[in-house]
Amino acid sequence: MKAKELKLLRKTIEKADRLENPLTQLCGREYGNYSLLKSKDNADDAFHLVLPKNVSTGEAQESNLANCDSKNNSNVVTDNKELQQQQLEMSSALTIRSFKTWQAIKPSHLFHDMLDLFQENMATLYEQSSWGLNLEEKKEELQHRKARFLILTTTSTTPPLSSTETHDNDRETCASSSSSPSLSSSSLAAFCHYRFEYDDDQYPTCAALYLYEIQVSKTFQSLGIGKCLMELLRGMAQQASMFKILLTVFHSNQQAMKFYQRLGYLVDESSPSHDDKQENGEKVDYEILSKKV
Repeated sequence: MKAKELKLLRKTIEKADRLENPLTQLCGREYGNYSLLKSKDNADDAFHLVLPKNVSTGEAQESNLANCDSKNNSNVVTDNKELQQQQLEMSSALTIRSFKTWQAIKPSHLFHDMLDLFQENMATLYEQSSWGLNLEEKKEELQHRKARFLILTTTSTTPPLSSTETHDNDRETCASSSSSPSLSSSSLAAFCHYRFEYDDDQYPTCAALYLYEIQVSKTFQSLGIGKCLMELLRGMAQQASMFKILLTVFHSNQQAMKFYQRLGYLVDESSPSHDDKQENGEKVDYEILSKKV
């Protein structure tokens, strides 16, 4: 890339990094099944994700079944009507905030909650990968100077629920029931960690929004929140004049892979699977996916 083109890319990213709250320009639109609305109190740049009244329990159950194993589906429908109704009520009371740095996250305990949610959802996949699980490295990644966040929290206290799902980086699969804790106004429902970066540090060709992490709490899975967040990120990437969105996904995380493929993500040209000279001749256990915005 020529020096002049590289300078333009650098300016684009620097301008994107100066964005204070990209959600402001996205307010009043629909993202998946949810509408993004400004908080009435307008006190702390909070927004609400509102589930339209015409989304029924039956539709949520249908969404659940589309992401679950085909075995025993009839039992899932029969046993979880009350659970689905509770989940729908909770999903219509979500607050979303954008944070430019990890230090700005409030309440401050949410930062530690993000690490806990990552560990809950992803520990097994990382332990089985060539990367291994290193929570201290993950903490440092979240504390990177360019790290930005979307954080969803509940806006009211809710009773405990029994969960029938597990979730790994938006992986939605049926599993045995387990108890979930009571949720308060500051309880973490989901989060995204992203940055505005070059698509490749060594040989950059464009500016990109790189999604480092998207995690949804078990209680809020199969309600379209993952898709909603991905559409919000796409809107933010467009607003920041990014060329594409990049993300990394393990080969072993097939549910996540299918989720991103349904949203139109493809294997990026920078993905290691395109490299014929992989280290030690071994296959890498992840792909880099991308989608132009």
